[in-house]
Amino acid sequence: MHRVVLYHLSAADALGLKQKLDESGLTMGHDYEWAYSPAKYDNDGFSAVTPRQVVFSFRDGSLATFFKLKWT
Repeated sequence: MHRVVLYHLSAADALGLKQKLDESGLTMGHDYEWAYSPAKYDNDGFSAVTPRQVVFSFRDGSLATFFKLKWT
């Protein structure tokens, strides 16, 4: 699988990108997988240790390249 990692997106933005993939004819579970991870904070809660991120994993490397160029 070929990964595209996008940082600092909200959950709504991630769902919007997933919907666009579905509308373009791609099938989740066959053409791609995706996961959203919220930000993780340290003990004081003011600074994010890990920023929120969305990971799209594409079966076809050319699709990963296309969407990485389109989204970044």
